[in-house]
Amino acid sequence: MNILRVVVLLVFGFGTQFAWSQVDVNASPEARALYRKLFTLSRDYENGKVVFGQQGAFHEGRGWSLNSDRDWTGRLPETDLRKVMGKDPGVVGFDFSEIGSWNESLFVELIRALHEKGAIITLSWHMPNFFPDGTETNAWDTNGNTVSLIRSDEAFRKRFLSKLDRLVSFLGRIKGVPVIFRPWHEQNYSWFWWGKSHCTRVEYSALWKLTSEYLMSKGVHQLLYAYSPDTVGADYFDRYPGDSLVDILGVDTYFNSLASNVYFLGLSPLDQWKRGVIQLMNAAEARGKIPAITEFGNEGLTYDRFWTDYFSWPIERDGLRQFSRLHHLREPKIKAAYAMVWRNDRNSPQHFFGPFPGAPGNSNFFEMLSKSVFSFLGEGGIEKNIRQCFRELF
Repeated sequence: MNILRVVVLLVFGFGTQFAWSQVDVNASPEARALYRKLFTLSRDYENGKVVFGQQGAFHEGRGWSLNSDRDWTGRLPETDLRKVMGKDPGVVGFDFSEIGSWNESLFVELIRALHEKGAIITLSWHMPNFFPDGTETNAWDTNGNTVSLIRSDEAFRKRFLSKLDRLVSFLGRIKGVPVIFRPWHEQNYSWFWWGKSHCTRVEYSALWKLTSEYLMSKGVHQLLYAYSPDTVGADYFDRYPGDSLVDILGVDTYFNSLASNVYFLGLSPLDQWKRGVIQLMNAAEARGKIPAITEFGNEGLTYDRFWTDYFSWPIERDGLRQFSRLHHLREPKIKAAYAMVWRNDRNSPQHFFGPFPGAPGNSNFFEMLSKSVFSFLGEGGIEKNIRQCFRELF
């Protein structure tokens, strides 16, 4: 073994967990490289940037969408963000519920192309609720005792595992692409069937453990696992499955209307959000995890200064430092590796979260960019795809 290979093994932690506490001890080289990249970004507190991401950016935007492989030309479409600023998101979100037999080939080609360009892929799953009579509805249908049945009823559990098999098959088609997987998110509220009013803490943790262990048992080793409650508060770790099952500590937070932006117990929602970010960063540092803002947004961009005051300032270094000192809090020594806003719906008059031509708040978005806090696709050390890095090294 030559000296270069020894150095690479030590830096990337191949075959060992002494350097990086990654969930999957058999993680693929690409997954290990992505883990190391995100971990390093989060620890570059003084000089590093936060990677900007958006859900669905390359298959849906204002007035356009890709629906099937018939729409795929072999070239990445022009994103809403590119139309505004000439750059693309560095993190791109997908949801497995939108991938079916009619469009799976499209998403396979799209994700492969994004990986080749250096994009970081993250995958959530609004799995539809399903019932003993064979029917299924949607993730927001909270009827039944689905999580409990998965744990206690063998036949029902097999049906659940057959759903995971669909994911295994899909991930097999993009083998070599590392993916941040964010299952069973926003579990500290009750709008999904896996939420806090619909299963116990033990049942939720068992669901998470079953999911990750089953995927790994099926040979899926390209995933990083992200835990993402809605908001960061006293209940953040209530349903935490454990450090051995989580790579990324995230949070999904939305500011939905100006009417909801009222003071509670002497704190505005913005102050609560800033405190939550500080709590998240400090928890990630203490546990050796990667922190990220996994979903964020203001539907319809109704806040005049959303980008500077809500999105950027609370998560950048200077904002964290200033708020910590002002309120006598422990200043974090790490920062979010990435921050992702939700999607721009094709047709909805108000369901959009990112810039597009003519969007409200575009001037404030450019004001935010003038501070150069964020990096985009092709910037900030993600300009080379991970597989190319390995071809060069080996």
